[in-house]
Amino acid sequence: QAISFLATHPEAKRVRLGCLLDINASTPVIEGLINGGPLARGGIQTGDILISINGTTINNYGDMLDATYYLTGEKPLTVEVIRGTQVVKSRGIIPTQDSR
Repeated sequence: QAISFLATHPEAKRVRLGCLLDINASTPVIEGLINGGPLARGGIQTGDILISINGTTINNYGDMLDATYYLTGEKPLTVEVIRGTQVVKSRGIIPTQDSR
């Protein structure tokens, strides 16, 4: 989905959240964060399990890619994670943009 979106929207920017997920993992665990990156600034931590971005459920790496490719980076995001036994919601995350 993400690749077809980019092919039909050449003006699209690439949105980055500043995190590392294992592409082969069955659970979207945040394995690393860029210091000062969007998710780190929003209070997300290494080891958190990503469950949604702006209400879109994230089950794996591919879901995260699809969810972020449709974002413009112009509006703040809400990200939900599982940390331990709690669901933590972080609002107001501003992703960075790169031109393709």
